[in-house]
Amino acid sequence: MRHKNKPIMMLAMFFGLTLLATVSSSFSSAGHIGVSVGDWVKYKIVRGGDTNTAWMGDYEFDDWIRIEVLNVSGTLVSLHEAHWQRGGGFRNITTQVDLAKDGGEFQLTFAGFGVGDIIPCEDWQKAFNVTFMIKEEATRLYCGENRTVLKTEIFYSEPYAGYILDTREEFWWDKGTGILVDKIFETVIHGYEQTTKSFAGFSIEQTSLWGKQTQDTPWSWFPAGVMSVGAIIGIVGVVISERDNIKKRLKR
Repeated sequence: MRHKNKPIMMLAMFFGLTLLATVSSSFSSAGHIGVSVGDWVKYKIVRGGDTNTAWMGDYEFDDWIRIEVLNVSGTLVSLHEAHWQRGGGFRNITTQVDLAKDGGEFQLTFAGFGVGDIIPCEDWQKAFNVTFMIKEEATRLYCGENRTVLKTEIFYSEPYAGYILDTREEFWWDKGTGILVDKIFETVIHGYEQTTKSFAGFSIEQTSLWGKQTQDTPWSWFPAGVMSVGAIIGIVGVVISERDNIKKRLKR
């Protein structure tokens, strides 16, 4: 009986593997880690408008930032941040970001996203009820190379030192690596003697990433349910084959 079942089982296996290859290909193009250990980016801080009130959060006193990837494990990426501060100060920060939860809060997210995709950022969603949805794709020149970049934008208001800050933040992410290449803060402060406007941000100045083969780890994001589809198709093929064999035996 085995030789009669073999063509059907082989056909079922072929279709199952074809489906798995097709779906895995789609996952390899989006939602994967685009950096590896040793990759680095250097940013220059820019300020304008009323620079005395330019709001930069943790980067308020910095002039330059250099970020290097220390470790990659699943969706966890460890980063070392070197901050050159105004007045000659310097500080080092080591942090770990889970790109599946808070990629939008740091200088790195998943590579391969496209318009309409949402960059995970749970803390910001809880604090300001904002969503990091990619709204635009464009080609821009960064560090001597034309890069495909993706834009996200958020708006929020918050009290600060007795004043009200209305803030717009604009982010541009490199599609091939997931690294942040541009970030702009535009802030309007109400109640500070008079309404003041300022902008600040940082832009990529140097990087080791361009022209480098990026890390692709689609299997860490491959859903277990999808992987079982091929096996189900194979089982269905065997069941149908056995059913036909039973009918033939009953007719005899």
